[in-house]
Amino acid sequence: LYLEADTITYDRIGGKIEAQGHVFLRRGDEQVRGDSLRISLADGKLAVQRASLVTPPFAISADSITRDERTLVAPNAKLAVRP
Repeated sequence: LYLEADTITYDRIGGKIEAQGHVFLRRGDEQVRGDSLRISLADGKLAVQRASLVTPPFAISADSITRDERTLVAPNAKLAVRP
């Protein structure tokens, strides 16, 4: 896991990370950019505002993206499939 942002807050007891401003997250092949991010390290739940997500072969941009291990929700989204 690699995370960049203007401000990062890590809750060690709760296993949660919040990031604000110019957020960039990389986990394996997945890359996420956005204005703000919340992630739970315990279950991998992710929420990003004004977001773009690249998880090969997909690239998604949306007002927000929320994701858990089964579902991804992205309102007002654009999806591209890359070879």
